[in-house]
Amino acid sequence: MGDTVAVKAAGGNDDGQPTSLCAQERQGTTGAWHTLACTPVTVDPTPHLRLRVRAVHPGTMQFRALLSETDAKTHRPRLLSRSSTEGVSVTR
Repeated sequence: MGDTVAVKAAGGNDDGQPTSLCAQERQGTTGAWHTLACTPVTVDPTPHLRLRVRAVHPGTMQFRALLSETDAKTHRPRLLSRSSTEGVSVTR
């Protein structure tokens, strides 16, 4: 507890539409997901995120990444893919 966890995410989309990559975290295995950070919306084909998260509670911390694309007609984000969930066990 009190240590930091390095979170890295990378994604890609080659269709030329603006995309954004977000990292999410939740405590335990059934809690709500909370967005930690997102890249700016860009046409970069491989957005990357790197951040550090402090472990403040014992138990399991879970992380995932979401890649979204901006719809050309509505200009709203549309989920393209969701990564598998990665877990970290936090002890006292």
